[in-house]
Amino acid sequence: MGARSGLPLEKADETTDIGICAEQGKGKVSGTKTLVVVSPGSGPVYLLIGLQDGPQFTYKYVAAKPAAPVPASLTTKQIQRALSWLGLYTGPLDGRGSARLTVAIKDFQQKVGIRVDGKCGAQCRAALAEARALDDPAVRADQPPITVRTVKELQSDLAKLGYYTGSLDGRNGETLVQAVKRFQHSAQITVDGTCERRCQLALVKALTRG
Repeated sequence: MGARSGLPLEKADETTDIGICAEQGKGKVSGTKTLVVVSPGSGPVYLLIGLQDGPQFTYKYVAAKPAAPVPASLTTKQIQRALSWLGLYTGPLDGRGSARLTVAIKDFQQKVGIRVDGKCGAQCRAALAEARALDDPAVRADQPPITVRTVKELQSDLAKLGYYTGSLDGRNGETLVQAVKRFQHSAQITVDGTCERRCQLALVKALTRG
């Protein structure tokens, strides 16, 4: 792709013509392209979303979500609460370790594709942080998120994986539904366009592997 060099990365949501793609020379549509760009120094990470416009692609800068913060430590009660929301732990939220909690941790680790040891180390905490970001208090755990914060988180997760190319505006809509369906199809889970608990766990797994 003959992209011009020196493209600015200061602004999110800016659209610019970045050149003609080789396969677009005859005006053929080859679909949306996504490119991940890291700005120099300590600047933010951007997703350049390819928008088809006749024989040319224009690219829209969209600020990507930073990596989920890894808590320095999680109390046992916080781990219990997170696993309880995910439907993996049904014991008391008493801040005490137990065989039931260990089984729940192992279940979570297995579902998101990380080392299964029953201990919530750094990798487990990072995966839990990602999962907790989709926790929507307005709905049950087996329902898709509806609040602006959690819908925006879902949009960001899907954009990071290359499935969503719309605005990170926290709004549900057909663009997001279709992105969820594409992800569900790729993850080989029920394709219904609603990202409930199983879909969210699959997202965490995909993001953890990525």
